[in-house]
Amino acid sequence: MTARPFVWVGCGDRARARIEVYAPAGLAALAAVVYACEAHAPHAAEAVTAAGYAPNRTRAALPTARRCGYVFRFPTAGGAR
Repeated sequence: MTARPFVWVGCGDRARARIEVYAPAGLAALAAVVYACEAHAPHAAEAVTAAGYAPNRTRAALPTARRCGYVFRFPTAGGAR
């Protein structure tokens, strides 16, 4: 399966879940991190999977206040160097 851009729009409430987004097998790189509230964490993981990426929810403390729907894409994601 080839990964494609994914869309995640949350509700804007305070995020309690951090979901790491890994590129497909063969690339296996951390491509992004998605933040979600508890209610939307399963939906965020489903959106990541539907786009061909592998989600991994972590228990790490959130370093700053993030909102449900915030996505941080790493600069090297998608083959950019």
